[in-house]
Amino acid sequence: MSVTKILRWFSLCCVSLLLIVACQQTTPTAKLSSDPISIAYSPWPGYYPLTIASEKGFFAEQGLVIEPQYDKDYIGQINAFRNGQYDGILIALGSVLNILETTPDVQVILVVNVSEGGDAVVARQEIATVQDLKGKRIGTRLGDFSELLVREMLKQNGMTAEDVQIVNLKTEELAAQLTAGTIDAGAGWEPYTTQGVNAGHHIIFDSSQTPGLIPDVLVMRRSVVEKYPEELKVLLQTWFKAQQYWLDNPEESQTLIAEALELELDEVSFDGLELPGLERNLEIMEPGETTDSLHFTTQLYTDFFAANGVINTQPNLDMLINPDLLEALQQETAS
Repeated sequence: MSVTKILRWFSLCCVSLLLIVACQQTTPTAKLSSDPISIAYSPWPGYYPLTIASEKGFFAEQGLVIEPQYDKDYIGQINAFRNGQYDGILIALGSVLNILETTPDVQVILVVNVSEGGDAVVARQEIATVQDLKGKRIGTRLGDFSELLVREMLKQNGMTAEDVQIVNLKTEELAAQLTAGTIDAGAGWEPYTTQGVNAGHHIIFDSSQTPGLIPDVLVMRRSVVEKYPEELKVLLQTWFKAQQYWLDNPEESQTLIAEALELELDEVSFDGLELPGLERNLEIMEPGETTDSLHFTTQLYTDFFAANGVINTQPNLDMLINPDLLEALQQETAS
């Protein structure tokens, strides 16, 4: 055999060996299930990355079948989730405690936002300050996070619930009830606070004055988390992509969301929100001693609701708050 043939044979062997090694080292992409995963949500800017991901086709690009279920009725969505209609739901942390009473096998897998002004107390024009609310009627969703916001507002202004009349309010009716004079002030969130301001009323207190008190989260049934870990990991990855897309393209995203959900443009904004990414999510999910920790804030709500007879059982926070998928995503991103 000539030297040239030997060299060619040796080269082919080397190339073949390299190809074999490369194939062995390449991890095939896990095939995702074609089963649809349904996620309920209602009007709130922190939830709109779900709209962006769906409308821009980000889920489809990943081979992920996500079915966003949008309805303006926040309480109706919660009740539907309780009744088993959806696999997951986007809601405020305070509402999670209410769900646990009847639907204990759920887990928080993502913090979608922390309210930094997005929740507010809107008052009629004659109410200039919080102190002017003495003896007046304040509307809020009783036994939920908005009531805690109202009580914190009163506390910061040297008042208690005994100094006012706290009445139940369906948040969607905030502007109408203020205008009708059935309440003097009311707690709510976007887009309902903007609707109240557009109707001639004004904000006298907001969640920027209660840092970390009102986070919103993605809650999934534990059975879904256990059955579809890869799918949910891709869901989280796609969520962060959509979130960043909104931050990078605010005007385009605002129009897309408003058209998809039939909202006014001024009702779609991430102003007043912290939109935590992957690393920030993991920080928030660490146990801590302030409202910067989801564990601490959840316990704060638990104590408040238990003291007021809203809940009867103490949740296991380590079972409720599940950072496993986020941690797995972090490891994959780092590798």
